[in-house]
Amino acid sequence: MQTLLVNCHHDRAWIEPYIKILRPYSEVKLISVERLRPSDADNADAIVVSGSKRYAALDDIDSQLIQCLRQNKRTPMLGICYGHQVMAKVLGCNLRHGELIKGTVEVHVLKEDDIFRGVGSTISVEESHNDHVVLDDAFGGHRLANSTSCDVEAFRHNNWFGLQFHPERSGMVGQKIVGNFYSMIM
Repeated sequence: MQTLLVNCHHDRAWIEPYIKILRPYSEVKLISVERLRPSDADNADAIVVSGSKRYAALDDIDSQLIQCLRQNKRTPMLGICYGHQVMAKVLGCNLRHGELIKGTVEVHVLKEDDIFRGVGSTISVEESHNDHVVLDDAFGGHRLANSTSCDVEAFRHNNWFGLQFHPERSGMVGQKIVGNFYSMIM
């Protein structure tokens, strides 16, 4: 299995925890968002889009990332933080810029889904973001989790999964969620 990991951080040190959490399940092909082409995903069994210090709600999104996601809608995808927001935007959702949410947050699982299998109905996870996904009736997917600070902590749209929080910084809970993602797509 091969995962295309899209590095939106621009800093190798920030991306190392992503590589570490993905490697038990898949070979990881790392590419920076600036060098990304839609064809880079041709041989990928999954795509993971990382977090970033950028603001998706303020349209700070590389056009090649949008193009890659649009052209690979059938490829299983996991978006983390910024990746979650960009995926939601591609799916037609609105984004809102707000105050910084940083630290450990309690997230409430609202809908049973295999991505959260075995983690419980309330999980403690790490977050660091200003932007939020806003779902509307036309979304066509499912809101899976929320928190007091964020209405859409997780969503699913077919085989696309968005997580506002950072599983790569959330210990065993994050590892379990990533493992669940791979068990669903293998």
